[in-house]
Amino acid sequence: MFISIVIPTYKRPDYLLSCLQALREQIGNDHNTEIIVVDDGSCEKDASANSKICAEHNCSYFHQGRNRGMAVARNTGIANSKGEWVVFLDDDVRINENWFSSLVPLLKEMPLSVPGIEGQVKASGNGVWDREVQNLNGKAFLTCHFTLRRSILNQLSGFDQEFEFLGPFCEDHELAARVLMWGEIYFSNQISVTHLPRRINLIRYFKSSPKRVRGLLKAEFYFYRKHPDRYHLFRRAATFWGTYSSIVLRNIINDFRRRRISTLIRHPLQTAILASSSLLEQITALLMAPYFFKTWVSCGSGLITRYADMEKTARLWGKSRLGLDDMRLSGSPLKSLLFKFNRKPVYDCSPVTKKLACGSSPVKARIFLRVDDVFFDNRDHVFGLCNVMKSVGYPFLAAVKGDDLIENKDDSILSTLSESGAIVGLHGFSHQGKYGPFPSELLQIRIPDFIARLSEIERSAKMVPRILIPPFNAIGLEQIVQLSKHFSVICGGPETARFTGRITGPVAVAGTWYFPSFYPWYGSAESILSSGVIEKTEGCFVCLTVHLSKEAHDNFRSLKRLLESLPHEPLSWDFFLREPQEKL
Repeated sequence: MFISIVIPTYKRPDYLLSCLQALREQIGNDHNTEIIVVDDGSCEKDASANSKICAEHNCSYFHQGRNRGMAVARNTGIANSKGEWVVFLDDDVRINENWFSSLVPLLKEMPLSVPGIEGQVKASGNGVWDREVQNLNGKAFLTCHFTLRRSILNQLSGFDQEFEFLGPFCEDHELAARVLMWGEIYFSNQISVTHLPRRINLIRYFKSSPKRVRGLLKAEFYFYRKHPDRYHLFRRAATFWGTYSSIVLRNIINDFRRRRISTLIRHPLQTAILASSSLLEQITALLMAPYFFKTWVSCGSGLITRYADMEKTARLWGKSRLGLDDMRLSGSPLKSLLFKFNRKPVYDCSPVTKKLACGSSPVKARIFLRVDDVFFDNRDHVFGLCNVMKSVGYPFLAAVKGDDLIENKDDSILSTLSESGAIVGLHGFSHQGKYGPFPSELLQIRIPDFIARLSEIERSAKMVPRILIPPFNAIGLEQIVQLSKHFSVICGGPETARFTGRITGPVAVAGTWYFPSFYPWYGSAESILSSGVIEKTEGCFVCLTVHLSKEAHDNFRSLKRLLESLPHEPLSWDFFLREPQEKL
């Protein structure tokens, strides 16, 4: 087993020297361990000192031309390391007694299901800011003492380098949010480090307060927009707005509450600077409200941009100038803010389809039919649906629970679905329960568990669904990226818009097709008919979605009327499974 230790540093040769001395005292000349120091753009004098220190302690040294932040520095270390495990330390921590002798057996004993380990971080010093960085009982996910498997780092492409432009905030929690998709992060107090007292220039600290809080809030906002489904695991607030309001309304109170009264009394000058800086941060945060509201409403974060293949998407649509902004749904800002209270849909894709159809040569609508909630325990409903679809000869996508496929003891249901023209898609596994604040198992399920359940489906049902319909239509962008390796199409619905920047589809994303369904083409046959939208759809892709229980309620009469009213025969979902390269 080979271990790589990655240490970013910036303008602190004395801290780096102390850190490396402590490491070498315990590691010695162990040939199965390497130490990599990444200098994040120190000035020439400090860089020269750092290089000399690394040479004296037999460490690899890499210098970045400019200061790019911890995320980029650590990624540089990862790229130049070769260990099976990568240990992240900061230059201002000191490993405690028996750290290395405890680390090696701990890593050897870790089961493959564990992607990483948190080590204990003890604070030191008695200053006002000296106790801010510590991790005594886990769940802090501090990368000043964090160990991850290389396989996981490769899978996740390391730290998100977007934090280069946001500031040194949240990059550790953002990575942890993705790591937790692959397994539980283990905490060990057997490996412990001490975080040295912080060096604070009081005047500079006060002057930089506005810049610091702007960077913090933008990083928090980015973190929340990227992981809205997991944000509550890392903060006391369930959303960014909870964190933001806490800073705007209670920043001074919070800063004082985190510190001992005796410490504040013992350092009156530091306490005065803390109070004035907190107030300045509070005012700055309040002034940023229009920026965050505008960005929230416009969904202009571009989180999906890095994964979208717009060239492939444009080929499908037959529009060479198609962009992501053309695929963005309209929404009501007020209704969006009230969504958690009224639980009513706030997105409408009709403006998108009108915009995409406008100016193009008249072509027929590309309609794809999807039936959600095809549950095997409602056997009569399933057979009733199959009879209707078989009579009209229309292909459709049947959203089936994974548990039904795994526990299927009656092959007649699957065979009947197939005979009626259905392609079976995976509608989650249990389709019940609540996971965190969101009603979807896919938002919290771990990827290895998901893959294992897919294998169970293959063994039991002798088939593997190639289309995913998230239960409750809730799936985040990170889940789409990770699951794209297993599905040719990933669907969604009104709830999905909250996690993907209100993008509709079909859009080529991360090697799969993202094709959600939105109102007015989503709901029940009766609601779709009453909207009158069927006659107005031209030149666009439409995912027409109904729900089995709603259609069975009137013995499928509304569904029959809907199918009869379609201007064109629905297309088979095989169209996407064949990897289309040309427009229809």
